[in-house]
Order: sequence, then C-alpha cells, then structure tokens
Amino acid sequence: MDYTVLKQNNLVPQEWMEILQHFSDYNHSYAEQYAKKNKYYDCAYWYNEITNVGVVACGISKANGFSLVEYVSKKGSGRGYSGRRDLYFNYNGLDGVCEAKFDWVKLSSKLDTNKKTITKSIQEADKNMRDSLNKHTSATFGASICFFPIYYKNSTNVVRAIEEIDSLFEQLILCDYTIKIHHLNNVIRSESGNSYVGLYVCGNIYQK
Repeated sequence: MDYTVLKQNNLVPQEWMEILQHFSDYNHSYAEQYAKKNKYYDCAYWYNEITNVGVVACGISKANGFSLVEYVSKKGSGRGYSGRRDLYFNYNGLDGVCEAKFDWVKLSSKLDTNKKTITKSIQEADKNMRDSLNKHTSATFGASICFFPIYYKNSTNVVRAIEEIDSLFEQLILCDYTIKIHHLNNVIRSESGNSYVGLYVCGNIYQK
C-alpha cells in the first residue's frame, strides 16, 4: 500500500501525521501477513469504524505510545450520561483524544452524493470531538478522524473516478488534514464482487 498526504495545514502537528503513517504501515503489514497465511488478501480498513480506530491504536503502540479504545466517559451537557469515547492516546508527548466516523464511498456514485456523505461524517465527528475534548481531564489535543474506504464495480471508469475523488478531498475546506492509502497498481477484490482501491482518512484538529 502507498501512503499519500493530500492535505496538511499548519494546525496539524507532525506527531499526528506520524500516527497516520503508523496507521498506514499497520494496514499494509496486516494485509501482507494475512495474504501469506491464507493465500488471499484481507484489509483491516474495509470492516468498520471500531476496526479502523483499533488499527490507529495498534500503530501508536508499535511506535511506543499508549492508547485506550472505547473507554467509558461522560457525554452530553449538564449532568449528561455515561457513554463510550473512541480513542485516548499519548504519543511522543501528544496527549489526545479522537472521535471517529466511517462510511463507504462508491466511485460510480454521483460526485455530489459522495460529497454529502463525506461532509456529514466529518461534521458528526467534529461535534463528538469537541464534546470529548471538553470532558477529558488530561488531554489537551483532539482530532476528528473519518475513514472512507473506496470501492467500485467492474464497469466503473476507475482512473477518472479516482481523479475526481482525489480532487474532492483536496478541496474540502472542512478538513485540516487528508491522507490516502491505496493499492498502487492493483486493487483488492472481495467475495461480494466489489473492487477496493484504498482508503481516505481526513478530519480536524482541536486544542485546549
């Protein structure tokens, strides 16, 4: 898998970009090791939100940080209620929390449809992130993180569709950072007949 930074503004600390690189490396390692054992590929990123958050946590741990996934915390205003937060971590002095969202992006869908899907996920992650950082007693850094696996059917004009999606993510003013993890010159096909190109990851940065 190849790792590409499509966007990184001056709000994004280098430590966070390193975490995203570790996330990409772990995805690659999992796919390659699984294929050696089972003779076909499996990708961690195409499962769901909590799987991707878990891979972020694994990457942090491999880089000698520490993390906690799906921990219980107060949510909401006033007296609030007990709920689950996505991720707390400490890496290279960066003490932070993350709130995540996950949704599919189909290359054959209309660009406007994909834009609405992406925008909705980012806005929901941002809302949860602001609440999470306000409630956490020690964390001073927060990042919303949205995972968007990309797939298509065989009839799709893949090259053109990917160029359009790349452009869409690069132009998203909603995001402080965007990375792309993709399968270089090949794709991975699932039993359902879908072909997977890779994953876009984007979000916003918050500080106390």
